[in-house]
Amino acid sequence: MAAPRGGQGLGRMRNWRMLRLAALFIGAVVVVAVAWRAGNPDGPAVATRAPGPTFNLPAALDAQIDDAG
Repeated sequence: MAAPRGGQGLGRMRNWRMLRLAALFIGAVVVVAVAWRAGNPDGPAVATRAPGPTFNLPAALDAQIDDAG
């Protein structure tokens, strides 16, 4: 007597479900990696803004000397 064929179909369906789950997981990882890279294209070590204005002491002293005469 031969084994019923119904068991083979369930195994194939389980394999397809696992393959689909793995593909979904890999796709999610790729999307997160692309979004992370797009948000910071130069990497984490690069400053995102230039520093603000700084005080120039020699120029301030020269201006005071010029004002004093």
